[in-house]
Amino acid sequence: MEREEILIFGASTAGKYALELLKMIDGYSPIGFIDNDVMKQNTFFQSLPIVSPIEAIQRNCKIFIASMYEEEIAEQLLNMGYKNFYKNEKAFFDDIPIDKKLKFLHEIKAPLNPHTAQKIGQYWSESTLKNQDPSLRESAFWHSNRIMSFIGGLIDKDLGENKTPLEAIKNIIKNSSKGKILEKAVSIGCGTGIAEMSLIQAGLVEEFLFYELSEERIKIGQQFAKENGLEDKVKFIKGDFYDFYKVGYFDLVYWSGALHHMFDVEKAIQWSYDVLKENGIFSMYEYVGPDRFQLSERSNEYINKVIDILPSKYRVAGITRWKLPKIANVYFTDPSEAADSANIIPALKKTFQSIDIIPLGGLIYSQVLSRIIHYFDETDEHDMGLLDALLLLDEAAIWGDGLECLYAAAIGVK
Repeated sequence: MEREEILIFGASTAGKYALELLKMIDGYSPIGFIDNDVMKQNTFFQSLPIVSPIEAIQRNCKIFIASMYEEEIAEQLLNMGYKNFYKNEKAFFDDIPIDKKLKFLHEIKAPLNPHTAQKIGQYWSESTLKNQDPSLRESAFWHSNRIMSFIGGLIDKDLGENKTPLEAIKNIIKNSSKGKILEKAVSIGCGTGIAEMSLIQAGLVEEFLFYELSEERIKIGQQFAKENGLEDKVKFIKGDFYDFYKVGYFDLVYWSGALHHMFDVEKAIQWSYDVLKENGIFSMYEYVGPDRFQLSERSNEYINKVIDILPSKYRVAGITRWKLPKIANVYFTDPSEAADSANIIPALKKTFQSIDIIPLGGLIYSQVLSRIIHYFDETDEHDMGLLDALLLLDEAAIWGDGLECLYAAAIGVK
């Protein structure tokens, strides 16, 4: 089959992801990269040569722009009289035959295999090591006590002062168990398992079985268990939880930030239901928004209107407009990221007859505040006043017409 030669504009991380994307789609042959940085030109990236824009145009082949500066690069090429390019990933997918697009989308929904599991585990191990260094830790909404208190209050309005999502979930589990200690619990994609171990420390759970793909996170969790005298109460397994299947075995199935990483959430939720004892508890705190973070145009507009009203003080991070993340970038960073997240709520309603789903919003705190929350001083009255106002806009969006709710908690009983 004849393959079309294509150059990628952007010798950086986005360019690397574009290369991986093109390798997965039949009919394209990436032959190199383009970059405006003269220091990169005439060198190699991903084992392919880097050329200047002038040299690229002389080759007269298709160009795939893979850069956050797509607008400027597109204008640059047009000013050079060159129109044979894809401005971004969306333009590429709009142009390719539907069968190739569907094949790619099918492949990124493929079930977990050993290679993918290894890649996911490696990503989360590297991310964990990175976040241990405060200078490298990425800004995120869960680093804000005020935002976490807001979310905790949505989950359990009667909680009082200590309104973190974890404490709210623990309180709901306590109420659902009616004072009974839950003897056997399981957590999938537990990370370090430290949050889950707090349920043991609170006297709510007797023992936990943990499934996790990241070796680094397992090491941290095992060390915490040892230091806190919980070694005989927990067991970590680096592997596939589907290998464990005992109907009616667990008193609690606990999901926190991992269900939206499942490639087939309906299957995962059905497994959760099956392994629960009668009157067993299903607990969840998750991202439940669109797959691969592909929000609707209405949600995009709402986010950008909020960004428009931000005072200049909070724009030091360069936040101007919010754009949909590229599907390929999301997939190649972490193949499991939001793989089937849009199906979580429908699958819960289908599987559990008794399920309480609590919408938690997220359009503003996850898509806007995550990038700038480190510019808010929690001891500053003005900063906190603005933050509270932005959180009200987030809560209002939960009920907005055509706006997606990105996070939810749920408690179900079998």
